[in-house]
Amino acid sequence: PYFLEIIPLDTGKGEFLQELAWLLGVRSEAVMAFGDSMNDETMIRYAGYGIAMKNGLDAIKDIAYAVTDYTNNEDGIAHFLEKYVL
Repeated sequence: PYFLEIIPLDTGKGEFLQELAWLLGVRSEAVMAFGDSMNDETMIRYAGYGIAMKNGLDAIKDIAYAVTDYTNNEDGIAHFLEKYVL
């Protein structure tokens, strides 16, 4: 509600992530992405592990593989990675 993003049609974070994964030879199933708002939707949908932030929109939480236990202001990504990845 506080910003406006203007990007070309059919582009976004998910499309970029897909292109980057392709260039690196990484399958989507091996990709992890974190997001909290609707501008992260395509990224969350693309990633095999699309993770929503605790303070994220319900629409993002609903499509995510998992939801963090902490908000982005509480270092939610770091806590998630320490708990599940490291």
